[in-house]
Amino acid sequence: MSRRLFQIGSYLRFLIRSTNQHGVHSPFLFAYLTKCLYKKLKGPHSRTEKIALKSIPYFNYQSVYVEGKKEELEGLLKKEFGNLSFGRPPYDLVCIDREILSDTILDRILPLCHNSSMILIEGIHKSRKDLGLWELLCDDPRVTVSVDYFFGGILFLREEQAKQHFRIRI
Repeated sequence: MSRRLFQIGSYLRFLIRSTNQHGVHSPFLFAYLTKCLYKKLKGPHSRTEKIALKSIPYFNYQSVYVEGKKEELEGLLKKEFGNLSFGRPPYDLVCIDREILSDTILDRILPLCHNSSMILIEGIHKSRKDLGLWELLCDDPRVTVSVDYFFGGILFLREEQAKQHFRIRI
């Protein structure tokens, strides 16, 4: 199956299985969706960039690590948030491009994170391999909340929360 056909099929499966804030039974995620992610943001940004731009002030993140398309996203975040630090763990927000996604990424990244960290991954439905890696990351016992928004995914490490996976239309 070609990559394009896979993406179309994956998107149709996502639409059938996904929900909006009304299908979310987690107070943490419901508040994050309604008070942060569903807010409008002006500008020609990708969905992943918009999520990062909205999440930083919502969670009051101070330390960011970007792996992959480093110059583009780091430049945007530095322009919008002059007080962010880059490259100083522990990281509040980790942004990972799908090009460097691997089954060992969590082993490398998690020691640099904390309980309230968020890991933002771009392009999880680009190919069968990317989707398989995403599913492996979601199954990791250290990840408690995973959010598939089709164009990317969000992982949270909140130890106080039961393990849950969400497919959300953003």
